[in-house]
Amino acid sequence: MLKAPVSCKEKSGQTIVFFGRNGVGKTTMLKTIAGHLRNTGEINAFGKQLRSSSVNEWARICTYIGSREHIGQSISTYEFLLSARLGFTSGLGLYKKEDLEVTEKWIEKTGIQGLAQKDYLFLSDGEKQLVSIARAFIYESPLVLLDEPTASLDIPNKKTITELLHNLSANENRLIIYTTHDYYTTARVCNRVWFINERNEFISGIYSDFKTVIENDFGIHA
Repeated sequence: MLKAPVSCKEKSGQTIVFFGRNGVGKTTMLKTIAGHLRNTGEINAFGKQLRSSSVNEWARICTYIGSREHIGQSISTYEFLLSARLGFTSGLGLYKKEDLEVTEKWIEKTGIQGLAQKDYLFLSDGEKQLVSIARAFIYESPLVLLDEPTASLDIPNKKTITELLHNLSANENRLIIYTTHDYYTTARVCNRVWFINERNEFISGIYSDFKTVIENDFGIHA
C-alpha cells in the first residue's frame, strides 16, 4: 500500500512507463484510474471527473487493458477487434460504417493485417499482445492504460511493442501509461516515468532525473 496519497498531473501526447517491484500496487493504481476499483480521491482526465461520470462516459475517456486479456472461444481476430466498438452501437450490436473504418485503421497502424482473418485462439503470445494494443486504440479513448503489455514476449516483440506505444502516443496525441518489468528494453525509449519504490513511495517525472534512483532500488549496477 502506498505510504501517501498520489498526486500528479500529466499531459497527452506522451507515454509514461510505470516501474516498480512485484506487489507494490502498479496494477491496483491503473485499475483505480480506470474506475474498476473504488477510490476516495479525485481523478480527472480530459475534462471529465471519474467520480461524477457514468461507467460508459469514463470508458470513452479511459481504456484499460490487463495483462491477461486472452479469450477462450474460437473467433476471428477481426471479429475480436471489432467487438471493441460494441459500446458505440447503442446496445443493439449493429456496427456502423465508422466502426468498420476505425477497426481497419488500427489494424493497419499496428501492422497486424496478416492476423485479421486468423483464429485468435491460435495466435502466438506476441501476436495476441499486438492485437490487444490495437484493440485498446479501437476504443479511441484519449487515455490508454496497459498492464505489462510486453510480459512473456521475446526480445524482438518487446522492442516492437515498446516502440509502437511510444510512437502512437506522440502521433495520435494520446496519453499512454503502461506497467513493465522490462527495464532494459524500455529505458532506451522512455521519457517520463512513474515509479513505486520498495518503501511504497510514489514518484513521477523525467526518466533521466530518476534513472539512478530506479536502478538503485532494483539493485541494478552498471
